[in-house]
Amino acid sequence: MKHFLLIFFFLPFVIQAQDAQELHENGVKLMSQGDYDNAVLVLTRACEKAPEVTLYAKDLAYVYFLKSDAGNAQRIVSKLLDKDDADDRVYLLSGNIQQMAGDYKEAEKLFKKGLKKFENSGLLYNALGELLWNRQDYTAVNQWEKGIEKDPAYPGNYYNASKYYYLTASSEDKMWAVIYGELFVNLESFSQRTIEAKTFILEAYKKMFIDKDLFSPGKKQPFSLAYTSLMGKHQGITALGINTNSLLSLRTRFILDWYNTHAGNFPFRLFELHRQLLREGMFEAYHQWLFESVINVASFDNWTRTHADEYAAFNRFRQNKIFKTAAGQYYKR
Repeated sequence: MKHFLLIFFFLPFVIQAQDAQELHENGVKLMSQGDYDNAVLVLTRACEKAPEVTLYAKDLAYVYFLKSDAGNAQRIVSKLLDKDDADDRVYLLSGNIQQMAGDYKEAEKLFKKGLKKFENSGLLYNALGELLWNRQDYTAVNQWEKGIEKDPAYPGNYYNASKYYYLTASSEDKMWAVIYGELFVNLESFSQRTIEAKTFILEAYKKMFIDKDLFSPGKKQPFSLAYTSLMGKHQGITALGINTNSLLSLRTRFILDWYNTHAGNFPFRLFELHRQLLREGMFEAYHQWLFESVINVASFDNWTRTHADEYAAFNRFRQNKIFKTAAGQYYKR
């Protein structure tokens, strides 16, 4: 207790001796540790020393947001919106503060205002979509789609769009639940949402093959037609059910056919990853990570023990080679 009191007593003197950048770094560290009160103390001092630095004020407003102090958070962020260097995250934070205060109309206005200034901001499209979704406005998916088209590297829109399509009735939508979900888990491989996304990718595959109408030509967009025609060609593989082995066999044949027929018309980074994993002998390990880890954890653990070298090689690949999407590969129009 005595040591705590000494630290608290000397903290103001330590703060006085630090420059603004060092104060900011320490404030962010305190924020990441969940010590919001001390983070406010330190970041406030950083802002006093360098009031012209937007980043410091933005982080201070964010700490107040984390403390559920909408008044102080909005007081700070409202001044940032008028600054020339206010980025899309300032609009995101301001909109989220308004939502926390219960003013959803003002939050929507802020997200839309931000999108007029930052028309390629995936995080603002994602936030606007989530706001609409929470109000049971299912045009939310249009915002997520726009985010995917404009900012393909941002993962949140894939996650929300995939979940939306999984929940809808259309069999063709299940196809997009699969594709967007898999793009998401490769862009955001290490979060809690990754586990959830793997689950609805798997369930979307099951629903997709139940509805045989998916594989008839119908009125489909060109990419959808190409995808479903090849999946339909090999649907017999799933006759005994959807599992890790049947999906490995199905998707291996699909990728081989895709690069013989459609890759020239529809370059697609996800399928390039599949082909690379096939060539390097890691496609099975990838399927174990993607599917078996949610189908049967005990079986997955056993596979990783009996194929330790293969799985280690795949993990090194996954950790060292960051998956990146490519602009111009948006096919859901």
